Amino acid sequence: MSNENLPELLSSQPDVALVKLAKFDHNVRSDTLMRFAANRLETVMRNKRKIDQGAGLESTQEIDNQSELLSKKLIWAWMKDPSLALAVRKALEIYPSTELAEPVFNAIFRRCSFHCTSTHDEVTSATADYLMADVFRCCIELNGYFQRVEFPRNTSPDQLLQLACHYAQKTMASAKVPVFLQRQALLLLAVKQKPTSFPKSQNLLHHKLHLILSGKTPSWNRQFLALYEVAAQITGMPDSIANLLVESAESLDSKKQEELLVDLGPVNTNFDKICVYGNHKIAIQNYRTPAAFTAR
Repeated sequence: MSNENLPELLSSQPDVALVKLAKFDHNVRSDTLMRFAANRLETVMRNKRKIDQGAGLESTQEIDNQSELLSKKLIWAWMKDPSLALAVRKALEIYPSTELAEPVFNAIFRRCSFHCTSTHDEVTSATADYLMADVFRCCIELNGYFQRVEFPRNTSPDQLLQLACHYAQKTMASAKVPVFLQRQALLLLAVKQKPTSFPKSQNLLHHKLHLILSGKTPSWNRQFLALYEVAAQITGMPDSIANLLVESAESLDSKKQEELLVDLGPVNTNFDKICVYGNHKIAIQNYRTPAAFTAR
């Protein structure tokens, strides 16, 4: 029975409360259903692969084929409705293949607002900018967990990430790139340890992180302190990053050095791995003094 065929009951009739419950908007937007389905499909395929581990080559090949087909169907759904950025994201997570990703990345990049040959309307360009940023964000997240997830045998998440980095570098080499897109491109390049050069006039925190990853020290600012810890986590080389922090702190006056020690003092984070190395010491204990910066 459709919503329109529901009877009008008097308040005295026994089923009036039940009919009221059924009188709601029965229409669900198709894009909402697609986003729900994309999330569900990715979860189902990941769990199915776990269940079928050790079931044999034939079973594994079947799941791989299903993953590729689902990924292509999600990309097809996105092609029909470019606002479904989640469909592209889940397609890459289900089947992280450069063969599938390259045409998608290229199509989006060519339509971005900063692309020199772009002749598309403003709405299309804005949509492409958002999609490009979302692709970079997806790859940043994929870099954080793909080592722990089983993917189809014919795919290579690492090659996919390298391809995304290539487009991130092309993005940063372009002019008039929206700031939100710059942030995602720079963060992807940072987590893949591919620091890039840029004009000194650039003042995003992401630019400062790239300076540190390049072995350079940005102009001192207490707000940049966390960037040294982020760089240590990315590189896995806390000693080298701590050395940069020491070099940056040695040129400060005693008041700023004291402020730095106070900032480091109460924090129990990865800086406890950074604080002691070789002949260079940065104390995170409150009793240390600025003299620690010169004790080499």
